[in-house]
Amino acid sequence: MTAAVAVSDPMAIAPVKLTKQWSIAGGRLGKPFGLTDVKDIDTPQGTVSFVKIDKNADWLLKAILGTANKGALRRSTLFSSLGEKLTHAVADPASRWTPNGVPESPSSSAVADAPSPAVAESEPCDPMSQLEEISSEAATPKKRKTQGPYKSIRGQNKIQIVTMPEHEPQSHPGMTEERKIRLFPTSTCSTWLCIEDIPWLVRWLSDELRSGGVPLPKSDPLDALECNCDADNVHIRWDFNGAWEAIILQDSLGRAKRGMKYKCVVSDFDQDKWLAVGANARYGTDFERARPEQKKEASKLFLEKHMKNVMGRQDPVA
Repeated sequence: MTAAVAVSDPMAIAPVKLTKQWSIAGGRLGKPFGLTDVKDIDTPQGTVSFVKIDKNADWLLKAILGTANKGALRRSTLFSSLGEKLTHAVADPASRWTPNGVPESPSSSAVADAPSPAVAESEPCDPMSQLEEISSEAATPKKRKTQGPYKSIRGQNKIQIVTMPEHEPQSHPGMTEERKIRLFPTSTCSTWLCIEDIPWLVRWLSDELRSGGVPLPKSDPLDALECNCDADNVHIRWDFNGAWEAIILQDSLGRAKRGMKYKCVVSDFDQDKWLAVGANARYGTDFERARPEQKKEASKLFLEKHMKNVMGRQDPVA
């Protein structure tokens, strides 16, 4: 008896499926990078997409660094800050996201605490979420009776809004703009960020990594200078172009303004200026026989004397 042999149809093809996938481009990415951990949450006003955020996510590391260097974001404080903000937001009904952007009233919060049908139908049950609830109830059954049913402090499986600075504060200390961030926590350690907030996340982490989480030097170069002469609030330095330069660090009561500069060019330094600072007695020689380094030093003294007069000027009181 001859066994039957299955003959495959060389023209047969597998069933065709169409899928939609988000991708991220820009930053330090050489080409678009597909995002795999994406949730589409149905709301009365349409679908809102969320991306799982993690310090070691390949897409996030490559967007910031150009390479998936695991652990590069271990010192970032943004993720813990979002967690703290999320905990506080859950306790405030006004932070609950609604399609119309209207804060929930206390009477409506009880209804909102139950998972919406759209989320319950579109999202599979999170096994970590089940374990968390079962273990909590099994560990403290008596407390459950006195304290009521378990309630997630992170607003699990609900869209929440937290307010964050628009810019990383250490890198941009003078910027105070704020931004509303939409989060979707699915467990104690798993949080998803609205797809529209991903550019903000990448920009923030890039700035935080660049600054090391510490304030950057102030952008105004005058803030790095100190008074170094007898003239109040004046810094004098050599400009390496043959002149001494005096910079006013603070406004005076007169016409002197912060940032104004005065120069004394050594090649223009003459005998009258030499005598004005008492250089004959100071150096034991006259202007004609003075060495170049003596004339250079005397020109600085002349500028310093001039700046004392400048900072001492006062406009007449009207």
